[in-house]
Amino acid sequence: MGDHQRATTDAGEAVRLAQETAQPIWVASAMVTQALLRGRSGDRESAYGLAAGAEGIVLHTGESSFRAAIQQARGAASTAAGDHVEAVQELGRMFDPDDPAFHPIERWWGAMDLAESSARTNSRDVARSVLSDLEDVSRQTPSPALQIIVGYVRARLAPDADAERLFQRALEGDLRRWPYARARLQLAFGEWLRRRRRVTESRAPLRAARDIFDGLAATPWGERARVETPRGRRDEPRTCGEHP
Repeated sequence: MGDHQRATTDAGEAVRLAQETAQPIWVASAMVTQALLRGRSGDRESAYGLAAGAEGIVLHTGESSFRAAIQQARGAASTAAGDHVEAVQELGRMFDPDDPAFHPIERWWGAMDLAESSARTNSRDVARSVLSDLEDVSRQTPSPALQIIVGYVRARLAPDADAERLFQRALEGDLRRWPYARARLQLAFGEWLRRRRRVTESRAPLRAARDIFDGLAATPWGERARVETPRGRRDEPRTCGEHP
């Protein structure tokens, strides 16, 4: 629902209640939620610490859904921090059938960050193989969350000839209940426009993304949108290519 502040409060209460009632699996689950939120807010160290704590609890269970969620939290933290090589390594485990962190459903929550980090490390082939499977699954379900993820991954990995159309199509979807995903799309589209020297057109999506990220306390993402946002006529667009 995009209410990160309430999610943070609820996750903290869930940890306390689960500890008091001796339910370690739910302690781990709440800690993973905390890790994901901390990573998005820019506290990578805390995110990794919480993920390690949760992993220690569930390690003996063999439950792959928890392990996938732990890898998502780590990958999200590294993506937000700009450590895209680490992010690809962490998130790639979710999509490897031979890895204990592989889960046929939970893996899709890591697809957006995997696409983002893959595009920035010249390892797009990794994410494109994921996209192929993702599109197959998306044709079997109308799940709004999955369709949003597909839209982002398609646009983020698309060649220039198709990217604008795919970004616009994704942004035309019903994103009212998905502010974080909407902001990620707007940021990626704004960055794409700036790289193509379409500076004026980039302002609206970048500012919209900045405002949403600020409201979600997704600090590193808001700062990235802020840095990218052109400031008047003196602004000089960056050269084409990927993010420096």
